[in-house]
Amino acid sequence: MTQFCYVVTECGGMYEDSWTHIIGIYLSKESAEKAKSENEAKWQYRKYDPEYFDELANELEKYSRIYSNVYDDTYFNGFIFLHPELEGDEDFKHDYFVWENSYADYSHAYIEKFELYE
Repeated sequence: MTQFCYVVTECGGMYEDSWTHIIGIYLSKESAEKAKSENEAKWQYRKYDPEYFDELANELEKYSRIYSNVYDDTYFNGFIFLHPELEGDEDFKHDYFVWENSYADYSHAYIEKFELYE
C-alpha cells in the first residue's frame, strides 16, 4: 500500500527577497488542509485595516514630538498608551501582528503531496 505525506508551506516576497517556510508535514490531507487554512487566517486582518494602524502610528509620532515621549520598544505599547480601551481586544492584537509583520510580504500557503518509501 502506498502512503503519502502532505507538506504545507507558506511563501512570500519577490525575486531575491522571496522566502518559503515549511509549516508542517502531515499524514492526512484533511490535517494539511486545516493547517493551511489556519495559516492563511493568521495573515488576514479581522477587524482593523492597515490604514488604521498607519493613522495610529502618525498619532503616536505627533504625541511623541509634542511631549518628547518616545515609545522605542514597540508601537504596540504606544498605541495602548494612547488608546487603553484596545488593550484587551484580541482582534486588535491579531491585526497588529499582521500589520507589524507586513514587511514579510506574505503571499500564500500551498500543499505538496509526496510518496513515502520504506
